[in-house]
Amino acid sequence: MTITTKYGLEKMDYGTTGQNVIHDNNMDLIDTALPYLAQTVEEGESSGAGEITFSMPFRMVNYKVVLIYLDAFDNTETYTFPTAFNHIPMGVSEEFDSAELETCISSLTTTDVTITANGESGFIQLIGF
Repeated sequence: MTITTKYGLEKMDYGTTGQNVIHDNNMDLIDTALPYLAQTVEEGESSGAGEITFSMPFRMVNYKVVLIYLDAFDNTETYTFPTAFNHIPMGVSEEFDSAELETCISSLTTTDVTITANGESGFIQLIGF
């Protein structure tokens, strides 16, 4: 399907890939929103040590989000982003204050994050582009 926007840009939707390509003269802008992708779930170090869930539902050129949920997680886990950020993302959370967040996020680059937790529960979002 091809749609012409009010600015005269041609927008093509490539169906279930979640990828839209906007054609503007000599430049293609690709945005991808993939909310249906599988989540990565990892168990804690021992029985009863909870789990951690990672998901990257938005991978657009100008907006990327990684969602992390800790459920009484007691371990260290590294998640490699399916799509790298252009700049190191910012970590935000309503459940953790800034000191707790800095402790939980033991490493953060444009390509991966390492979470170290001692039984904490809550959401962490990594936001950037």
